Amino acid sequence: MTVNRAIYQHFSQDDIPFIDKGLEWIKRVEDTYAPVLTPFINPHQEQILRVLAGTYGLGCQSSGDFLPTESVRVLLYPDYFEPEISDFEMTLLEICYPSKFEQLSHGKILGTIINQLGIDRKLFGDILVDEKRAQIFVNRDFIPLFQDGIRKIGRLPVSLEERPFTDRIISKIDFREREILVSSFRLDALLSSALKLSRNQTSQLIEKKSVQVNYHPIEKLDYLIKTLNSNIRVPQDKKEKEDLLRTLMNIWEVEELPDEFYRRQDEYLQEKLAQTELTSLEQLIEVEKNIYLWQGDITTLKVDAIVNAANKALLGCFIPHHRCIDNAIHSKAGLQLRKECFDIMQNQGQYEKTGQAKLTSGYNLPAKYVVHTVGPIIYDKVEERDKELLASCYRNCLELAVKNGIKSIAFCCISTGEFRFPNELAAEIAVLAVRTFFKNNPECEIKVIFNVFKDSDFNIYRKILD
Repeated sequence: MTVNRAIYQHFSQDDIPFIDKGLEWIKRVEDTYAPVLTPFINPHQEQILRVLAGTYGLGCQSSGDFLPTESVRVLLYPDYFEPEISDFEMTLLEICYPSKFEQLSHGKILGTIINQLGIDRKLFGDILVDEKRAQIFVNRDFIPLFQDGIRKIGRLPVSLEERPFTDRIISKIDFREREILVSSFRLDALLSSALKLSRNQTSQLIEKKSVQVNYHPIEKLDYLIKTLNSNIRVPQDKKEKEDLLRTLMNIWEVEELPDEFYRRQDEYLQEKLAQTELTSLEQLIEVEKNIYLWQGDITTLKVDAIVNAANKALLGCFIPHHRCIDNAIHSKAGLQLRKECFDIMQNQGQYEKTGQAKLTSGYNLPAKYVVHTVGPIIYDKVEERDKELLASCYRNCLELAVKNGIKSIAFCCISTGEFRFPNELAAEIAVLAVRTFFKNNPECEIKVIFNVFKDSDFNIYRKILD
């Protein structure tokens, strides 16, 4: 059997130990050409085994296919085998007790089995209770362990007797409909309203992995996704989770989020950053005094500040996964960047004017700051006013940098791309604006990096700077 480790990417990190165990069972089936029976598992684990069995061309059935239960035993088998209910080696035990004095609850039974007797959870399945009776599904091989070990539950004397499956308690669907008002559809808010707990308490429950969705503990990516949209289905594939998270971050409209969200978001973005090759100023070559030319992703530059070609709303790009620099910067900085921009705009009370500049923190970017500037949009031909506005973008960014003690700043190709300013003309204006600023401020020692992404832009700037 050749193990395809790529299968891990379709599940969470928490699933890997169970996947490895499933692969062991599958190998045993292949080696012995005989069925393998699992202990009791939950529906999420059952689904994992069905995926694995399908991948390796084996049969897979669960006891739930014959007898509807929550916890199931799964049979992995070669193509010749035809499972029957007896192959699952389960027994239904009636917990006999004097019900006229006290009623046994699911919690009391479970607590006695696990806490007092130390019986492994994999050895038994569903616990069924009604007003007068209680039952438990167990592994047939361990009937004596349960019968000899469980003689009392709480204060009640009990005995365990085998029963046919047809005599099982049919669980009643017992629920109440409630109408609740929630501040948002985030997972912590929904839990807070449903359980009548504080948001801090529900965040702690999620942090401790005490909250499950479809039998799956909420991990970091799951938590971030569910906090932004509790109704959405979280995919199992990690890459799909990351893409979904970026989508939700891109379309996020500023609202109150728990501190726990930002902590986990920052952990995730810093983990991604640690896997990224960064470029510092010391690695760049000075093409003329205090001016550098570098081709690459501006979000990987470890400098004091990078310049964002923003739109007039200054809130980032709301188009999921859009290839603009505005989207890239906001996606890697985190939602705090949009929140800070939102506060700036609220205080300003109007859209950002073309040619102006605003300073924010860089948050999870390697750059300490982001300077946001709105360049001119070209609808037909370039007018003189457009040229002056573009030049003012560079000039105001530099003035803001100097005012805030910024020693290095990287400019993207402002207004090119989506704003349709001709690349060569834009580069000429950019270089002239920077040279003029240095000429008018001879004491200024700020390091300026012209950052380009395309080969064509690199060649344009190199020609101008030669």
